[in-house]
Formats: sequence, C-alpha cells, structure tokens
Amino acid sequence: MRILVRCPNWVGDVVMATPFLDALRNAFPDAHITYMLRNYVRQVYSGSPWCNEFFVIENKQKKLSFVGKIAQVIKHIRYMRKGNYDTAVLLVNSFQSAFEVWCAGISLRLGYKREGRGLFLTEGPTPNIKNGVYIPGPMIPYYNKLAEFLNIMPPSLDMKLYVSTHEDSEADARLQHMGVLPSDKLVGLNPGGAFGASKFWSPAYYAAVGDYYSSFERAKVIIFAGPNEEQIANDIAGLMKQPAVISTSDKLSLGGAKAVYKRLNLLVTNDTGPRHFASAFGVPSVVLIGSTNPKWTENHDPYQFVLGKIPVCGPCHQRICPLNHQCMKALKPTQVIEIANKLLEKKYGKDFFSTSKSVE
Repeated sequence: MRILVRCPNWVGDVVMATPFLDALRNAFPDAHITYMLRNYVRQVYSGSPWCNEFFVIENKQKKLSFVGKIAQVIKHIRYMRKGNYDTAVLLVNSFQSAFEVWCAGISLRLGYKREGRGLFLTEGPTPNIKNGVYIPGPMIPYYNKLAEFLNIMPPSLDMKLYVSTHEDSEADARLQHMGVLPSDKLVGLNPGGAFGASKFWSPAYYAAVGDYYSSFERAKVIIFAGPNEEQIANDIAGLMKQPAVISTSDKLSLGGAKAVYKRLNLLVTNDTGPRHFASAFGVPSVVLIGSTNPKWTENHDPYQFVLGKIPVCGPCHQRICPLNHQCMKALKPTQVIEIANKLLEKKYGKDFFSTSKSVE
C-alpha cells in the first residue's frame, strides 16, 4: 500500500494533525507513506516514525504567475504518478490539492468535500456549515474524522511530537551558548507569530512575566524570536530588569527550536504554532488569545490554559487590529502569573519556583 498525505501548511495545524497521522501509521504499519508538505514545516515531523519520505513542495508564493502556477501543478502531478500511490489523504482544504490527486490517477482520494472540490474526491465528510458560514470547531477532531473513511481505529485527541538526535544536539549547543545549565528551570516567552500583530501581547506585559520568573533561583527566561521577530524579543529583554536570553530563528532551526520547547518547564505564548509544541510535549502553557476564535484550536491538554475573552468587536481574525487592540490589552501579567503558577503546581507539585535569588 502506498499512501500520499498532503499535510497542513501552518505549524500549529501540522501539530494538530499528529493524532490522525499516528493512527494512520498504526493502522498501516507496512505501508509506504509520503508526506507532501511545505519546506518550512518539514522539521515539525522530523524524528517521527510515521512516514517513509517527505515530498517537499514550494513555500507559498503570493505573486506566482499563471504560468508558474500551472508548472507547479504539473510538477506535483508528475511526482504523484511516479510514486504510484493508491491512496491520497488531504489534510488541506484547497481546490488545487484535490485536482492534483485526481489528475494523478490515485484511486482512493480522501478529503473534506468543500470549496467545490468534491467532484475530484472519492471519499470524505462535509464540514459543518450554517447559513453558508463554516461553524468553528477544533481542528484535531476535524482531521480525525477522516479516519472513519479508512476504517481505522478512532485516533487519540493527544498531540505527539518527536525530536531527532540531530535536533537534540542542536538544542544542547544553543542552550550551552546562551549560558543555560542542565539544572536550570526554563520559562519560555513566545511573543511573535506569523499570522500578524493582532495576536501580539504587549512587550511590557511579557517583560513583567519574565521578571517575575527570573527572580527565582535556577530560573532562566528564554525569549523566542521567529523570522523577523528579533525586534520584539529585543524590546522585551530591554524592558526586563532581570537578564533573559534570546533564541532567534537564524541561530536555531525549527527542529532545534522544537527540541528547546520540549525542555521548557513553562511557556507563555501568543496564539501561534509553538503553543502546540508545548501541548505535544506536556509542557505547562498559558496561551494569550484575542482576535481569533479559540474554538478552532481547542484541545483537552490539562496543562494548557487559554486566557482571553471574545470582545464585542471579535473574533475578527484580522491580521492587524483596526481599533485599539483592547482584546489583548485586557489580559494582565498578574492574571498570567496566577494561572501559570497553578499549572506548575499541577504538573510538578507545590513550590516549583520557591526560592528567590539573593540580592547582592
């Protein structure tokens, strides 16, 4: 059996698809499984036993010409035909993905029948729609629903990730360079996000949380900065009274960053992909959410708390807030610290951060 899986495009969605992917491999242990995915998310799945190979496709290009688009589609179809796949599973909702697997002659084509692409699919559910609008719902059960059409056991709701030996070594080297000791307790701050500034929490608020945890013995605060987010991280570090270390994407690959997230004891983060790293590794986390509907990313992680209320103007799903960003301003550092400490106690017991640093 040869299975082609078209994986999601966003880091968070890639992680939320892992319960389905784990169930797929368990159901077909001898199948040759290929993941078709964009290059920037490939390392999320590195180290896992779920697939035999990656078919890395182009990162999304906003200004691809019509001729370039056609050439891209032809390239994908040729690869699929050469792979002689008998089953295709689409974890993306695009029309193009369904058209490609149909053109490739794959006999079983499974995906959600939406966006006018049902004609090209042989199996699949329809999404929940009311009055022409998609009803918000968690993505993990959304992906898991596809398992019914493969007659496999219902997948778990637990996200799972792996770390390769290379990624562990990369994380070791980076942490050592930043002066982090194996005995340190690590608190991560993730203030960015590829979606847009509407998801960002105030740098001053992040700095207040960072200062609180930096005041404890053996505590180190790591500020994560993705591509083009170095300035945000520097702003937070500059506002902090206590020292913090900054982990930038140019110094650490996504796979290496994944390995660092695994070693955290706590993560405070915007509603962005790495929040799901924390859940997959069982790391306590507080997720700050305002502009987006939390129902899309709901999970049953007992160590994750989503802090936020849908404002009168939301959920707007705007990349840039056209108003005063009240949804995120309403979330205060004291709330975050109180919630985080409860999660830490739940995970590690009382007084995980108990001894303040001596003041010289």
